[in-house]
Formats: sequence, C-alpha cells, structure tokens
Amino acid sequence: MVEKNRQILVSIVETIILCGQQNIALRGHDESSSNFQALLHFQAKYNKLLNDHLVNGDPRTRTVVTTLDRLADEGDTKAAFHCLTCYRRMTVTCFMQLTTQAERNDDEVWNSLFQKAVDIAGDFEVIPAAPRRYGHQQNRPNAPGNTSEFWKRNMYLPFVDHLLVELETRLMQGHGRFCAQKLLPLKIQNDGLPRESINDVYQAFQACLDVDETIFVRECERWRMWWTDATLAVNRPAAPASLAESITLASKALYPRLRHCLTLLMVMPVSTARAERSFSVMRRVKTYLRSTMGTERLSGLGLMNVCRDREISAERVVDKFANQQNRRLAFVFKV
Repeated sequence: MVEKNRQILVSIVETIILCGQQNIALRGHDESSSNFQALLHFQAKYNKLLNDHLVNGDPRTRTVVTTLDRLADEGDTKAAFHCLTCYRRMTVTCFMQLTTQAERNDDEVWNSLFQKAVDIAGDFEVIPAAPRRYGHQQNRPNAPGNTSEFWKRNMYLPFVDHLLVELETRLMQGHGRFCAQKLLPLKIQNDGLPRESINDVYQAFQACLDVDETIFVRECERWRMWWTDATLAVNRPAAPASLAESITLASKALYPRLRHCLTLLMVMPVSTARAERSFSVMRRVKTYLRSTMGTERLSGLGLMNVCRDREISAERVVDKFANQQNRRLAFVFKV
C-alpha cells in the first residue's frame, strides 16, 4: 500500500515539477481538460519513454511531445498547440548554436541547422512546409522562396540579427567607468599609466570626485611611482592579482580618490542580465489571468522556471510531505 501510494504521489509531483519548470498552467477553465490532468493521465502509460531518445539532454522533452502528439490525434486542440510550441522550442535551440556574424552569412551553417530541424521534425512525423503566401499580404513575414528560404528569411535571419544586436549592445559596448582597470597594479607594471589613461579615468569618475584634475593626476602619479620605481622594490609588496586586494593596498590617507575609483569599479555589474531575469520571469509567470497569485507561490514558480536545469527529486518531496504531519494515506513504511 505504501509503494502504491508513493508511486501515485510521485507521478503527481513530477507532473507539477514539469509544468512549473516549463511555465505550463496546471488548470484550465475546468479540471477535466487541464494540462495537469492530461499529462498525469498519460505519464504512467508512456513512462518508459523517459529513458529513450534523449532530446537536448532532457529525457522529459520527448515524453511530453509524444504524449501531446497522441492527445492531438484524439482531437485535443490544446494538446496540439502545446505540441507545436515544444517543436518550435527545439527548433530554436538548434538556431541558438549560431553566434557570429560570419556564420550568419554562411549558407552551409544555415543548411546544417535546417537539416537538423528537419530531422527533429521527422521524429514526430512533421513535414517541413511554408505557410500559404499571397502577393499583397503585409501583416506577417511573407518573403518568397521555397521552404528553406522562407524560414531562413522570415525567422532565422531576423532572430539572429536581433541576437547579434543584443550581444553587441549589452556585452561589447562597455561602460566608461570600466577604464578604472588601468589603475590596477598589475596593469600598471605591464602597460604603465600614461597621462591619457589618467584623464580617461578622471572624466569617467569626475561626478564622484571632490577635487580637480590636477590633484587627481598627482595622486595617480604617486600610485604609478610606487608600483614601477625600481628603488622602491625592496619595500614594495607583490602586485595583487585581484581588485579587492588592490583596494586594501591603496591607503585612505595617501590615495583617497584613487581608492574611491577602485571601490566603484568593484561594485560595477558586468551586465544587467541577472537583474533583469527576475522581472522577465515574473512577467511570464504572473500574467493577468493569475493576478490573485500569492507571494509564496509566485516565488516558487519563479525559482522553478529560472532554475529549470536543477534536478528536483520527487522522492524527497514525497518524504518531506509525508513527515510534515500525520497523513490519512500511508507514504512511509513504519514498523
């Protein structure tokens, strides 16, 4: 009885984890046609597929697509929509392998990616085709061409162009305050600290400094002398390898403004992707249809969606559920 109860509850927990990680609503307009019931009903029947034909390292992907595909054959329109969504995600995953502008313009790269998408579609008996085109249609991408050319011009190239622009604007264009790296001891010993670099640092941090440029230049000159003068090598410590160690060696009495610049550099974020990820997840999870969702559930679904690569043991969840209090059903064998 314990084994049977645990098996049922594990199936329920695994379905909830899958829906939470993929941001799939558990319940629809009614319980009988919900995604949760559909996945739970077919999970036991097709559970053996979990270990067959891995897709992108996740064994659950093919199981979900196969289950939804069977539901679609039986006339479930919602399952057909989710099956198409899963197929699109797998196709976009293939396209994510392209990263450079040179590969964007390489026809061989596109042919390889398109063939890989065709192979994935073939596993689910999906025939690659282009939507119907009309000469005067203007409300959606309508570039002419065969099936390969259609998807290349209407989905592949716009997506890659957007990806390259985002990488360029977010990662390649650095903030002006990152020029404070020129004040690091290792950088000074290798490249020196020319006057042009000092001017760049002062212009970047001018709003945060309480002195004019002349005083800041003198302070930087003393800092450079300390790390480059051969006569001071006896009493000079080894050049630190990290920014935190460099700040500790910059005395507040001798280098107050320089220390301030290094401190600001230390708190500068490399990118805004991590901070923005939580807002993106909240926008996806807490839609206008879920306006009454509480904070605890929102936090849990958000963490599951962000950390979807983290394995969650359904057995441990069942153990915790069973040991919280006495349950009417037996989930733990007791002597």
